[in-house]
Amino acid sequence: MASSSNLARIAGVAILLLGALPVAEAMTEFSAEVDYFNQQGDPVMKGEIYVSDDVIREEVGGDSPVSIRITDLFRGVSYLLDTVRHEYQERQEVFTVPRNPSQFCAEMALMECGYQEREQVNGVETEHWRAELGFGSLTIGVDGWYDPKIQYPLRIQWGGGRQLKLSKVKVGRIPSALLSIPFDYQRVDSIEGSVAEYFSDWP
Repeated sequence: MASSSNLARIAGVAILLLGALPVAEAMTEFSAEVDYFNQQGDPVMKGEIYVSDDVIREEVGGDSPVSIRITDLFRGVSYLLDTVRHEYQERQEVFTVPRNPSQFCAEMALMECGYQEREQVNGVETEHWRAELGFGSLTIGVDGWYDPKIQYPLRIQWGGGRQLKLSKVKVGRIPSALLSIPFDYQRVDSIEGSVAEYFSDWP
């Protein structure tokens, strides 16, 4: 049986597969609030997301310290930031593929992938796409409700029932300071505590 850490890692790959985009293609920059739900559909966390051409910043938790992950889609790396110790961990585990779902399905070797139907999410007409990812003996299904206007899913749901939803989307240039590691942060081999715990459970 697959461990929860392995499933979480696959789920992390899934959201990145749905989220990445080649930098050569024009992309809408935006920020949004994010709500996270467990398998029963109950809200468990809130956060914010900032999406630029080739970097995504995720913040989780309204209380201090806030858990932060910065994903560099161009370099294929992600960073976990410890805002208390001013430390960061670099992880080489990001798959970057086109954020356009039709191109994603055409280019990736997936067990199943394709367009389902048009659906309303928060009053926005989205394209519902579904993919089934396989990694050896492990498989996971992921559904994305893709908003063509911002080139990003407004809702993502994993096979086990967990999901996240975007709301209060604001289109506009993301300040570069939010998308880079602060100069006074020191690189470490491993981040401990709430930041690491959050991003091992939620992609």
